[in-house]
Amino acid sequence: SYDTLFKYSQLKGSGIFKSFFWMTMSLLTIQLILVLIVLYSGISVQSYIPSTPPPNRQPSSSPAIKSTIIDITSPDDLQAFVVKDDRPAVIKIYSHWCRTCRQFDMRYKNLALNWGEQNNGGGGIYSNRARFAQMEYSANEEICKLLKATKVPYILIYKRSEGEVARFACPPSKMQLLIDALHEHASPLNDDLLPMSLSEEPTIEPLMEDDSIESTLMKGTEMMDALMPEIQKQAGYDSILSFEEFCKKHTTKKK
Repeated sequence: SYDTLFKYSQLKGSGIFKSFFWMTMSLLTIQLILVLIVLYSGISVQSYIPSTPPPNRQPSSSPAIKSTIIDITSPDDLQAFVVKDDRPAVIKIYSHWCRTCRQFDMRYKNLALNWGEQNNGGGGIYSNRARFAQMEYSANEEICKLLKATKVPYILIYKRSEGEVARFACPPSKMQLLIDALHEHASPLNDDLLPMSLSEEPTIEPLMEDDSIESTLMKGTEMMDALMPEIQKQAGYDSILSFEEFCKKHTTKKK
């Protein structure tokens, strides 16, 4: 032990034993430091290792809805996209180096998600009313020049039965131009699912000043008299009653 070595060195009193004592102390100190380093390293490593492995995350059973945007890389792709059906065919001309195109891209994708085709259904009344594509300017420079679309981002809209119906430069601040064009050239696929067209407004007959309460009630009674035979027929009544008789029968208290 340290005490034994120290006492032994004092008893001898020689320089050799003193040197041996301090050299032994130094070696023991170094070994102690190394042991502490090893132990600390082991604790640090263990602290980052979870006691139980993380659970395996199962993929979601309902994948997110994504819009379908076609990449046009040749004249054949362009022709096939335009003549596929009568829905408006929207083509975005963009370039990879264009910062404005990158800003416009997110809005274009959101518009395609709401108005275009989805890969697994979904969407509202505007879905599937238009088709969307994109064409990179640098890779299709000759086609873009023939189409006279030399600015980016640029929008071209075609319809199979009409040809080109709209074209305009469309930075992010002009997004409303594209939305207005879709409202103008797209039509609902299922008209019966819409309560009315976007431009149609319900007609409400105003109450005339000379219409009294009695005349208004009379008009309502006449309307119900016209509807009552069909209503009672569907309800299975043997005898057809007028609206007034029907009301009396079902409101009079039984004795």
